[in-house]
Amino acid sequence: MGFFKNIQGIFNTKALGEAVVEAHLTSYFALRQLHPELTEHLLLSNVLVERVKLFSKVNEMPMMVDAT
Repeated sequence: MGFFKNIQGIFNTKALGEAVVEAHLTSYFALRQLHPELTEHLLLSNVLVERVKLFSKVNEMPMMVDAT
């Protein structure tokens, strides 16, 4: 996902949705290459687990506070 898509996703929910789908597809095809023995269902569940882990890490990050 490019920089401009990230910026566009802030203002356009359709662009944000497309970016999420693109991220899932990228993860799916990468996992499919690494683990060709897995079925589509197992690949999709692994993608979901990885995305949830990433989401939880992002939400644990402390917010930047301006001390001025």
